Amino acid sequence: MAFCGICGTQMEEHARFCPKCGAPANSSPVAPPAPASAPAAGQNTLMGVLSYLSILCLIPLFTAKDDPFVRFHTGQGLTLFLAEVLVSILSNILWRVLPYGLLWRAVGYLYGILGLFFLVLAITGIVHALQGFQKPLPVLGGIVLLR
Repeated sequence: MAFCGICGTQMEEHARFCPKCGAPANSSPVAPPAPASAPAAGQNTLMGVLSYLSILCLIPLFTAKDDPFVRFHTGQGLTLFLAEVLVSILSNILWRVLPYGLLWRAVGYLYGILGLFFLVLAITGIVHALQGFQKPLPVLGGIVLLR
């Protein structure tokens, strides 16, 4: 008995066409297309994104610490998180020390501007993680906490 090279249906010996798919009996099998390869970071993209979400950067730090992609983004996210904490502490100290007035307002505005800056850095890091890149963050990317 012969089998169809396309669909694998059993055919009679002298059949010219497959009774199921209609392919010629002497047709060679067609290989299925190869699946598209995902980026190297495909499985750990979520961990890369979590690295830039404030305190959630600790989750990838402890769960996927052996993956170099996750480790890079965790280091960047941890640097960003610690910079946010440092700015928050410093602004809190300045608000308590400075008298209410113009300087107090200036510290508030500066804190708001830095908050927006940190938000832009976090979005930049998330986009890089989603695209599978290991690009350092602007300004803070040179500070390496994890190797």
